[in-house]
Amino acid sequence: MWLLLAHGEVFGAGLVVSPAVWWAGEAIVAQVAAAPAGTPLPRVWLDVGTDEGRGTVDAARRLRAALQARGWAPAYREEPGAGHDEAAWAARVEPMLRFLYGRPAR
Repeated sequence: MWLLLAHGEVFGAGLVVSPAVWWAGEAIVAQVAAAPAGTPLPRVWLDVGTDEGRGTVDAARRLRAALQARGWAPAYREEPGAGHDEAAWAARVEPMLRFLYGRPAR
């Protein structure tokens, strides 16, 4: 997420999967909230598994809310029963790739 904020002019889209929003006291949420008006942000896929823990899900929701408050509309997904592991991410990689490389929704 930080890379997308810092270099949004470079990327067309990015995946923020099972984000470590907790890191540095949820600094990424504060960085989103403090982004200057008009900061370019690529299309964002944000997702989290519901079995990653209540705190993780709540933190991902706070990140989504911060993005929305700045006028950005991330594609957001909470995957029921998914944990924080390679098997969970692999099970949802197809929609992630469609988001990145598929035809944009109209």
